[in-house]
Order: sequence, then C-alpha cells, then structure tokens
Amino acid sequence: MREKILVIEDDPEIRDALFEILELKNYSIVYAENGRQGVELAIAHLPDLILCDVMMPELDGYGVLRQLQDSRQTETIPFIFLTGCSTKDDRYQGMQLGADDYLTKPFTATEVLTAITTRLNKKAKIDRDREEKLNELRSSIRLYLPDEMRNPLNGILASAEFLQADFDLLDKDDVLELIANISISAKRLNRLIINFLLHADLDLIEKDAERLESLQKDRTEYPSLVIKEIGATLARKCEDPRSEDLEFNLKDATVRISRESLIKILEEVIDNALKFSQPGSSITIASETSGDRYHLTISDRGSGIAPDRIASIGTYQPLDRKEHGQSRAGLGLTLANKIVNLYGGSLEIESILNSHTAVRISLPTVPEFDDDNSQDTQAVG
Repeated sequence: MREKILVIEDDPEIRDALFEILELKNYSIVYAENGRQGVELAIAHLPDLILCDVMMPELDGYGVLRQLQDSRQTETIPFIFLTGCSTKDDRYQGMQLGADDYLTKPFTATEVLTAITTRLNKKAKIDRDREEKLNELRSSIRLYLPDEMRNPLNGILASAEFLQADFDLLDKDDVLELIANISISAKRLNRLIINFLLHADLDLIEKDAERLESLQKDRTEYPSLVIKEIGATLARKCEDPRSEDLEFNLKDATVRISRESLIKILEEVIDNALKFSQPGSSITIASETSGDRYHLTISDRGSGIAPDRIASIGTYQPLDRKEHGQSRAGLGLTLANKIVNLYGGSLEIESILNSHTAVRISLPTVPEFDDDNSQDTQAVG
C-alpha cells in the first residue's frame, strides 16, 4: 500500500511543485488549501505524514498542529512545517508543539524527499517496536495468566455450583463458609489481575526512556513510617493476627522511589513472609544506609524457597503450587524485583528450605544536600 502524504498549503504554485516531487516517488497525495480544511482531511484520511505551511488564512500551521495534537487519532502523525521564514523562535515554537521538522522555502526536491523519508522511517521503527512489545505481552499472557488464574477461578466456580445445587440442604454455617471461600478466591483473582497488568505496564516503562527517566525522579522521605504502616496492616489482616511477630529495626533516608512503588514492594514481600511462616515465629524487618544505598531486609523463619524457584523470579514461566495452593516464588516477588530494578536497585533472596528466608532490597538514596532539595544558606553571627 502506498504511503499517504497530506499537503496543507495555500500557495497553488507550491502545491503543484510538491505534487510533482511526491508523484515521482509514488506517494498517495491529499491536498488542503487552508488550515481548517487540512485538519478535516487529516482526521478523515489519517495520512502517514503531513506537510503544512505555517502562514495560512483561517487557521495557521501552529493552529493546525495544536488541533491535531489534541486528537488521539492524529497526534502521532509525523508533521513537517513549510515556512518562508525559519527563525530560531519559529523552530522553537513548532518543536514545543510537537513538529518533527522544518523545511525552509525555497526547498529542493532532495530536501523534501529526505525529510519525508527520515520521518517515515522513524515512524516505521516506532511502529515495529510497539508491535514487538505487544507481541511480548501477548506471549506473556498466554504463558502465565491462564495457569496462574485457574486455581482461584476454580474455587469460585466450585463454591458457587455447590451453593446452587444444594442450597436447600445447607445450614447457615455451610452457606457462610462457601460465601467466604468465594470471597477469598475472588480477592486473590483480583490481585493477580492487578499485579499482572502492573507487570505489563512496567515492561512498557522499561523500554520507554522518557517514562523511565520520569519514574526515577520519584522519592520517598522517612521510609520507616511507610514500612511500619504496611507491616502492621498486613499483620492485622492475617487469619491469626500477627502484629506481635513483627520486629522492626529501621533507619531513615530519602530514597529514590515513589511512595506507591515502595508500598507495592512491601505488600508483596511482607505478605509472603507472613503467609509462609507460622504464627508465633518472628519476622524481622530491618534497614540501614551505606554510602548512597538504602538496604532493607525482610527475614522470616518459614518454609523457605527452593533454589529453582528463586531462579525463576523475573520470568513468566508457570509456577508450581506445593504449599497453600500457590508458589511462594510467584508473580508477587517477580513484580517486586522488577519495580526495584526500574529504580536502579536490586533484590536478592537467601533461603534454606524449612528454615528461613531473607529478602534483601537495595535502593538508591538522595544525598542530604541534593540539588532538588538544597536551599541557599547564609551565615549569621
């Protein structure tokens, strides 16, 4: 299929010249005589690239670009300005709006075709990268999601069918127990879906330099308060409340991670420690700073994790379910590991089966007098 170029230009001579240049390369060409018509044709035809004059009646080139940037259908179409006066301010204004390039009149056929080819090749690469990411996610979904979700879904279906078939024979306690089973399985299924969607989004952030850079600017002050809050909340929610089992030994620093991301890591790691250790056994949560790193260790005296399970963290491979109907080295720890890595940190696990597990997390810290936090000081005396 021929690539389609939309030319928005009010000068008929320039339109004719561009027609001849583009026709030689077998492009499909759509014309607009003013900016307002250009916006309408861009939405109607969704061209592969737009050449647009800056100075036009009714709606100038900047106005065209603003309107196209406001539409999800047209915001990613490569956009090249045609202008008779390309000053530094003109270029800055256009680039701020999202223009991809400028061609100064008079231009040669080579200049036009080179600019078009460059932008179309760049767009094709972006499209290929996006398709590769989608294919990776599709593969991940096929490998992991059905298997991991089968157990809670089967629990919901079995309890619901039991209720439906034998409702008249069940007493109140039996009904309440089945409803509780449905609720537990539904919550687990909901958590799996949320975690998987978050993992998929983190995969995309990992390959998007701008989003990754923005994410790594986040920070959390006084992480000890967050750690104690999450630990206490999870301990209270246990079937046998375990607040007395938690031992805290925490130091503070400003850590390069968002509060939301830190909470997610803590929820997954501390929940594992509670779930796979017996009530009455201690869980130690300790932190310290060393150089520019914040080290957090969560230790329990529980069932431990097999070496092959530790090695599987970071993958989507289907997991066994030897205890509590699920694997300890499941998506939760994989998710925590990925979040930590995105912030430039590391997550390591030391474990001996039926003895203990220690999850050690290291995150970068913000220097005490970081540029973003420092304030001018003046000596007094």
